[in-house]
Amino acid sequence: MKRIITTSLCIISLLFCACNDHIYAPALYKSDIAYQYKPMSSDSVKNANYVSGAISIGSGVNQQDNVLIGHASFSRANTFQNFNVAYGGYGFFGNYQNTSIPNYQPGYFTNKYLSGIGIRGSANVYTPSGRTDLRLLGIEASYSKEFGAYAGFREYAQSLPGFYTNANTGLLTVGLTSEIIWHNQRDLNTQYGYRLFIGSVFGNQNLYNSNDPNGFYNTTTDNRDYCISGAFFLQS
Repeated sequence: MKRIITTSLCIISLLFCACNDHIYAPALYKSDIAYQYKPMSSDSVKNANYVSGAISIGSGVNQQDNVLIGHASFSRANTFQNFNVAYGGYGFFGNYQNTSIPNYQPGYFTNKYLSGIGIRGSANVYTPSGRTDLRLLGIEASYSKEFGAYAGFREYAQSLPGFYTNANTGLLTVGLTSEIIWHNQRDLNTQYGYRLFIGSVFGNQNLYNSNDPNGFYNTTTDNRDYCISGAFFLQS
């Protein structure tokens, strides 16, 4: 069993232009991609199971509300000559806390619970070079299904004036990855790495309101579904 420590940076292209509107998206929107452990070519064990847990704390897409989510996942990794794969499932649960809707306004709530399950997979071609594996090209995908009161609220709120929501409960994110991983000179089992993910959320991700003559929310950017994330990780 490997121990993984990951530090991530996610750049989300979301620019909304009306401060009085209330914006809501799926709980894992642009945060469903996570590093999956894969043995290095220098490891004696080329096939491994991995169990992990994580807690994410952040804000909603409106940059105001508070979101707390716990994650648990299981994956299987296989490393072959110049190629590796990882695949598995995960679950999540958490809370969406309202800090933007005043208590006198329709749609007001304090907290909405959320939960869901998903599957995730990734694959890389790599070239070993000394203490390093250059995983310069890879593909990664994640699909999740969301349940709970927060998902129900997004569907309900589409009928409220000034509320624009993405009521989708199925979320698919696919993209390309590039990783560099190397092991400690004196300890083959201590490994460090950097990774980059560039991808997109697939499907119709428009924000809808049934009272809007246009039907959906106009943002100031056309590429709101694209996402870029980078991470430094340590596995031992």
